[in-house]
Amino acid sequence: MNNKESGQTMVEYLLLSLVIVTIIYGVIKSDVFRNVVDIDGGVMEGLYRRMRYSYRHALPGNKKMNPRTDYNSTKHDSYLNPQTNFSRFFAPNAGYPRQ
Repeated sequence: MNNKESGQTMVEYLLLSLVIVTIIYGVIKSDVFRNVVDIDGGVMEGLYRRMRYSYRHALPGNKKMNPRTDYNSTKHDSYLNPQTNFSRFFAPNAGYPRQ
């Protein structure tokens, strides 16, 4: 490879890089992409709600959460199973014997 060919190769790589950057910039600035990635709606909002709910309650779900959740109530999703209306936790049927 002589000096002219290496210079031409460098120019081609620069032009190719410029085209790729222009395409990426165009996609990021498009309205469709902004609607999908927007934090106020779309895919990202659903992922955010699902991760937040799963982290807080150790359950799968994506309910919109109340920021003032009462953790002392038995109505909390981590405690009460709404299908059976029983606690998710277990406890002995009788107290431990006193010695």
